[in-house]
Amino acid sequence: LEEMPRPDHRFRLEHCALMRRDQIRRARDLGVQCSFFINHITHWGAPIEDALFGPERAAHYMPAGSAVAEGMRISLHADTPMTDASALDLMQAAVTRRAADGRCLGEGERLDIETALKSVTIDAAYHIGMEDQLGSITPGKHADLVILGANPLETEGDRLGEIPISSTWLAGERVYGE
Repeated sequence: LEEMPRPDHRFRLEHCALMRRDQIRRARDLGVQCSFFINHITHWGAPIEDALFGPERAAHYMPAGSAVAEGMRISLHADTPMTDASALDLMQAAVTRRAADGRCLGEGERLDIETALKSVTIDAAYHIGMEDQLGSITPGKHADLVILGANPLETEGDRLGEIPISSTWLAGERVYGE
């Protein structure tokens, strides 16, 4: 902190897998951000519920919905190469909380699509202190963005990961697509 003083250090916890509601409130009150490894549910939901924690604890595994309900700006992440880093897949996992076998782990922890979108854009940029440069399409920010083949806000939650990427732009230059 002495080497890099700034008035707004943004400390962040990664994964936050089994945080209780009181711990989420404490993190919020301390100004600590929470980032959730949400697609852990998609890939390992069945053993999380059946072999590790049981249904009650598994229902609150990666409690992103609780963090949002407590007023936190959250982000979603993947531990690539453990899981794919697709933002759309992360959104789908947060919105559906479906394991590979189709079960839902914690319906009450689901995010709505708009909140999930913010968690991989502007709120993720906020977590790294770059919301003035990244995370939204705003004049003066880096023009790093993707053009999607469908509007995620008008797509069913269980189909978000299927939305095609039409083009990718870095610093205002197209690097993929037409």
